[in-house]
Order: sequence, then structure tokens, then C-alpha cells
Amino acid sequence: MTVPAEPAAAGPPHEPRAAPEFGVVSASPGTVALAEEPSPLEDERSADPDWAWVAEWRASGEKTPWAQGVALGGFMLFLVASAIFVLTAGVSETPWLAIVLNVLVAGGIGPQLWLARNLPVLRFIAWGAALGVLAGWLACFVIPFPT
Repeated sequence: MTVPAEPAAAGPPHEPRAAPEFGVVSASPGTVALAEEPSPLEDERSADPDWAWVAEWRASGEKTPWAQGVALGGFMLFLVASAIFVLTAGVSETPWLAIVLNVLVAGGIGPQLWLARNLPVLRFIAWGAALGVLAGWLACFVIPFPT
């Protein structure tokens, strides 16, 4: 993207300067090319050592562990659905409180699940937990609450 710059002072013409890892900062005396930041999903360019394992795993070409992942996702589905049902059944005498608590729980884990949906092993946990929330809500409508 090119943005007109302020009028340049008299002097020698400017040469393009390269910004570290981002591209050209100044293309000519009359224009400024805005630097593009790298996408947070580009793991190869990331300097953060906490996420180096993701780039390493993707570069290795290792097969996806479907059997273990589906088992882990199923466990998370059961765990989260049970937690949602028990939470809702515990406050079933005050429906407005049950709704507020369910919205808080879903709103609290939603961003974490969204970030983990494409990570190698964590995606199975994320999908299992998301389906667990939906299964827990469905169970609240189908299964009568104990009194």
C-alpha cells in the first residue's frame, strides 16, 4: 500500500531502505510504502521459542495421530459436557443464573478454543471441548434435572 508522504526537504534523493524482515519502508522521495507485518500463523518466521515446536512439527511431515486425537477429543467432549450439565443442574432453580453461567463458561473458553483449533495436538482438545459444550447444552434440554 502506498501513502503520499509529506513534502521532502531539499537534499539528495532517497534510496529504498529495507526494514528488518518486513520489506521496503521508503520507496521514493514522494511516497512511503507501509511495511507489512508477518502473519502470526507463519511459524517459520517466528522468533518466539514457545511456538517453535509447531513449525518443527509441520516441517517434519509426521502423520496426524488420528486414533489418539479422536480418543482425546472424545474424553474432552465427555468431560466438558458433564461439567456443563452439572453446572446447569446445580442452579436449575434459578434459570437466569444458569443462562448467565453458561454464557460465561462458553465465552471464557471460546477464544482459547479458537486459537487452538489449528495446532497439531491441541486441535483435538479444542474440537472435543467445543462439541462438549454443545452436547452439555443439549443434555440440559433432554435429560431431566435431578431434584
